[in-house]
Amino acid sequence: MSQKNKRIHQIKVAIVILMALGVALSAIAPAFAAKEVIKEEKESIREKVSATKDEIREISEELSASFKEEEVTVGVPEVPRGFSFKYTLREGVRGQDARYMQAVLNADPDTRVAGSGPGSPGKETEYFGPATRNALKRFQLKHGILSTASLGLQTREKMNEILREGATIKRVVKKDTEHLKERLMGVMEKVKYLREMVDEIYSEKEEEELDGNE
Repeated sequence: MSQKNKRIHQIKVAIVILMALGVALSAIAPAFAAKEVIKEEKESIREKVSATKDEIREISEELSASFKEEEVTVGVPEVPRGFSFKYTLREGVRGQDARYMQAVLNADPDTRVAGSGPGSPGKETEYFGPATRNALKRFQLKHGILSTASLGLQTREKMNEILREGATIKRVVKKDTEHLKERLMGVMEKVKYLREMVDEIYSEKEEEELDGNE
């Protein structure tokens, strides 16, 4: 699992925890509302439940926003300024143009030649092999170009446009969520505390009822 996917997974787990806490809080109010609890105690718990729900909502929204995608424009610094593709390239060819083509493909995570090793970002090669062919087909599909698996006229025009203006890609917004861990733990403690308050009220009420029946 990549670092990005691992981070998204951790955030989603945190959101699931928050949702579970919200359900737990929602179950507290009906539980003590049916009992003849002192008015002040009921109001105090209601206020704490409401405040905790608000905090859960705030944390959930911030966590959700932390991995939303945004469109950004990136350049292809591996290719010299002023360079443009002029010739058709097919699988099996070698040369500088093949390396520059890989660099353009690697600028977009959706069309990356390889995740690691030869052909990956920063490790482009001068060989137009099967991995490059597959990445090129994904590039053509993404940009609405007839998939020929070769660097033909339309594909060259699109790549040259990217070299001039940059590639528009989607990426996960990188926001620090470390500070939310402490808040999440705090919310869990608050839910636990509220449950204990309700349980204590139950116990006291049951004891009063037993004493009254004796």
